[in-house]
Amino acid sequence: MSFVGIICLGGGGGSIAAEYAKEFGKQDVWLIHGDNSAHENYRKKGFGNIMLAYGVCCGFGEGLLKKNTLDGLNNCSGQIESIMAMYPKIILVGGLGGGYANYAIPFMVKLANRLNVEITVVCSMPFELEGKERAKKAETAKKEILGLNCKAIVFELDSTISMLSKDTSMVAAFAFADKHIAKLIREQIETGGICRGTQGDGGVCYFV
Repeated sequence: MSFVGIICLGGGGGSIAAEYAKEFGKQDVWLIHGDNSAHENYRKKGFGNIMLAYGVCCGFGEGLLKKNTLDGLNNCSGQIESIMAMYPKIILVGGLGGGYANYAIPFMVKLANRLNVEITVVCSMPFELEGKERAKKAETAKKEILGLNCKAIVFELDSTISMLSKDTSMVAAFAFADKHIAKLIREQIETGGICRGTQGDGGVCYFV
């Protein structure tokens, strides 16, 4: 068993998990998400360590998304605790702005703190082209995460724009960013958590 477990959250986390597994292997990589329709696709990609954690309330809206996310995680909290107990260190991974990871990351950090598991959050901020509403949600989630008892690494997806050609599609841009984040996670494991980014307040590390 590895010294570090990687828990990826939500759709953005799923994309990064797939990239990490392709580059470095899927051992000790876990995916927790709330998309029932995508669950089988993740399985087809070869993920064995995968958990569907989402509530059953029907409807739309941010409040309901938060409730379903937290209900699902609470229902699976025993399984999640068992995963965390396997590792002295956990890296939590998620893309902010979309929804699931906005609420799942704080939940997981608090759970890890109760279990005395060392935790590092690697979260990405959306591309500017994704719109102001997504950026606003990501900023709100980031502020909550930075107020918790954890080390945090914030990766600005726009930091990769200068590396891409002007005709690069959004799909290709996301894939390129996922590859960079996967390598960043691997570097955190290999260096014992030394961050190359810009150090901010409270030991937060920014990649911009």
